[in-house]
Amino acid sequence: MFADCLLYLTFYLPLMSFQQPADSGMGDRQIDELYRHSYQVFTGFLTNKYQSSSTLNPGTYIVEFDVTEIQKGPRRQKVLTYISESDSLDMNSEYLVFMTKGKKGQSSLPQAIYKVCHKCDNAEIKKVYEIVGKKPFRRIKQPLPKYTFSSGCGC
Repeated sequence: MFADCLLYLTFYLPLMSFQQPADSGMGDRQIDELYRHSYQVFTGFLTNKYQSSSTLNPGTYIVEFDVTEIQKGPRRQKVLTYISESDSLDMNSEYLVFMTKGKKGQSSLPQAIYKVCHKCDNAEIKKVYEIVGKKPFRRIKQPLPKYTFSSGCGC
């Protein structure tokens, strides 16, 4: 009896106390930092993945996201960016993306990418919504419409 209790306290209790949900990889402070240093924060579906030209670093891909919501930054319908070959992103999956502003004349680059899981807690997205809700004059924006036609002069 005593040995079973000692075994539980020594092995199982520490394992259970350090477990975290799979979707909460970062704490609230890290999400605050990412949001503050990001040029653009959005959620979107990964629709295309292209191998980049030989002028860029080897193992670099160009990826295209169809934007579903914009939490920070300019409104876009689609976002093209670069990722490394080691980033394992699934096609047609939704992601939360934190982008940094590139130097003048350069593209924005992803600072962090989180997969959106509709069956999970999504702690990162909830924290971003909380940040947006606290900032005055901030709101979640919809992407640009697919086709925009001007109304003309009205003559």
